[in-house]
Amino acid sequence: MLDIWPALPITVEFRSGMSQPQVASNIIVALNQRDRIRKIDLCPIPISLLRKIRAIKEPLPVLTDLKLASNYDTDVSLPDSFLGGSAPRLRSLHLIGIPFPALPTLLLSTTELVTLSISNILHSPNTLPETIVNLSTLTKLQKLSIGFQSSHSPADDAGRVLPPLTRRVELPALTSLELLTYDKCLEDIVSRLDAPLLNNMTVESFNRVFDTPQLRYFISRTEAFKSLHRADIDMVNDIVSLTVFSQGATADHELLKLTTPRNRSNWVLLDEFAQFCISVLPPLPTLKRLDIRKSGRHWQDSGISHSSHQWTELLRPFTSVTDLALSDTAAGHVARALRWLPVENVTDILPALQNLCLKVSARSGPTQEAIAQFVAIRQLSDRPVTVLYED
Repeated sequence: MLDIWPALPITVEFRSGMSQPQVASNIIVALNQRDRIRKIDLCPIPISLLRKIRAIKEPLPVLTDLKLASNYDTDVSLPDSFLGGSAPRLRSLHLIGIPFPALPTLLLSTTELVTLSISNILHSPNTLPETIVNLSTLTKLQKLSIGFQSSHSPADDAGRVLPPLTRRVELPALTSLELLTYDKCLEDIVSRLDAPLLNNMTVESFNRVFDTPQLRYFISRTEAFKSLHRADIDMVNDIVSLTVFSQGATADHELLKLTTPRNRSNWVLLDEFAQFCISVLPPLPTLKRLDIRKSGRHWQDSGISHSSHQWTELLRPFTSVTDLALSDTAAGHVARALRWLPVENVTDILPALQNLCLKVSARSGPTQEAIAQFVAIRQLSDRPVTVLYED
């Protein structure tokens, strides 16, 4: 009777909390049905299953989705023989914490790939240049994510020689790009890519010193980033991030997000983030609004209020901003930094500023005094600022 039913596609899946012995046994049986396996999703993958997956040396002809994730440090990599070096119907590939030195070769066959994510890789990214070059065959790729563990040191790449840059790799369908690594790798990647339709990018660098001229150039020559409308700076616990938006008909669209290294003291973190913005951001002539929000116990240290230079440097790239909105916790720090600007230099920071938006609670106390002094100085410079209060 069962013979009347077609051979249905198989999804091989493992999740935390599943009974490992029984599920692993079922998965091993399913892997023998190689002509029916449509999807493999093993997150996290037990080491015993990883060894079984490594043993797949022939293509899986109908495989469209592959996701393998390890939540432990492992030197067990996928061999060159994995999948027979070919996955012609693959549309989604996620490798998390699992090295695959032969990935560049596999990518030559994955012409249908839409999503590629390689993250939390422990080993040195020696295959990165070849991987980028081989992306040229992925004309349907829409989402690309590349990330390395922060424990990887830039010193590990010393002596690594990149192939000559004869032409950039164009990814005509790419709309989303996520990069989490050191500035050396960031520069390697963006200097070799063209993505004319890119409209969403996330960058997190692990470095303390930022030297990223190629990243700045990549952002400046990407068409979507030429119409930036507003930006948010969020300071939450030990993370500082800048998110930049374009203006949409009904809602703003997130275009670019920059995040600093973590686990720093707050004043060092702020200083590094200011350097990062200055290093990475091209001129932003269309950016009109900037919101700064600060929260979390990490930022309760009163010593940060004396770091006026860090705050003014953070504001320096935003020369076209006309509206600055500050949360309660950010207002005092920014106000105290702005009040000390001398009259002759007061328009060096936020020269186009017209409106300062504060919470009603800032109407009194030290914040109000600092704001009043800043407004008076701007009045003397013939660049007046109006203070608006909102609930």
